[in-house]
Amino acid sequence: MDKIEGWDHEVLVQDVTLKFLGISPRIEALRGAIAKVAQALAPVLVTGEIGTGKELVARLIHERSSRAAGPFVAISGAAVAPAFFQPASNPADPGSQATPALDISAASGGTLFIHEVGDLSPDAQTALLLYLQRGDGNEREPPVRLLSSTHADLERRSHAGEFREDLFYRIASLRLDVPPLRERGPDIGLLARHFLDNFSGARALQFDDHAQRQLTTHAWPGNVRELRNRVLQASVMCDGTHLTAELLGLAESTRLHREPAGSSVSLRETRHMAEREAITQALRESHGQVPAAAAALGISRAQLYRLIGRLHVDHHLAYDPDQNGMSSSGKDSSTRAAGAGEPDPLRS
Repeated sequence: MDKIEGWDHEVLVQDVTLKFLGISPRIEALRGAIAKVAQALAPVLVTGEIGTGKELVARLIHERSSRAAGPFVAISGAAVAPAFFQPASNPADPGSQATPALDISAASGGTLFIHEVGDLSPDAQTALLLYLQRGDGNEREPPVRLLSSTHADLERRSHAGEFREDLFYRIASLRLDVPPLRERGPDIGLLARHFLDNFSGARALQFDDHAQRQLTTHAWPGNVRELRNRVLQASVMCDGTHLTAELLGLAESTRLHREPAGSSVSLRETRHMAEREAITQALRESHGQVPAAAAALGISRAQLYRLIGRLHVDHHLAYDPDQNGMSSSGKDSSTRAAGAGEPDPLRS
């Protein structure tokens, strides 16, 4: 068998300390950009498709900044209330048994990360804008460093009046784009081997030749999260020592898009196709249950409903046991402080 680029296990071992696994030029450039923006105080907007690892990028910025010893608080844009950006002026009664409401002051001295900032409600957008405006003219270091992420074209949405334009330019002072897995070449092999080592336990599992080739030619609409889930599924179901393309669900893989000469497919159309396929796959694997599909994709239930509508995904695939019909609101949030565990390379 010809050697497939990216499947050298020794390279993986040397690279694992960098946390964001990869040797591709896109990832090397991203590492350099992370190191630079970490030293700044300005807000950063991290963009990229679902499943590319946007929260991991935010965590790395925090860890390499002067605020590394402070908290890293992650919240979901779809779940945060406007009051979060309005720290309580009156402390709770010392004798009260009630737990004080969490607000932005929980990130004081550290970093606040808003996952999918484009899902902030209009009222929450206004509250965040007012919070940022209160810091204008303050020459001292701001109490909270703001990092945000989005998988959407937020600049286009702001121009279309779907997101506050004045807020967009405040949260996007600095921008980083996380590349999709299909553009990372040899990193596919590194990540696949890394996940397999984690899931193998005491077994010495390997990918067979056909599986390796399918992994490197699949389009990966769900990016790193999809790769991780496929390797986990195959590891659990494998009875022998070799993972096959069939076990990975890649026997008839969706190939990387190679448009014929003269054809024209925009970046936005390509991204929408990839997102539509990832959502369809998640719904099928969860037997149509929206909460499970949303969890697998790493997004809120409300975000999934919006994407189903915007991308024209067949709504008959979706079933929500908690709803009688389609809903536009979610109840889940992802508020966590630094030190709650290792960074999840799959968080979008």
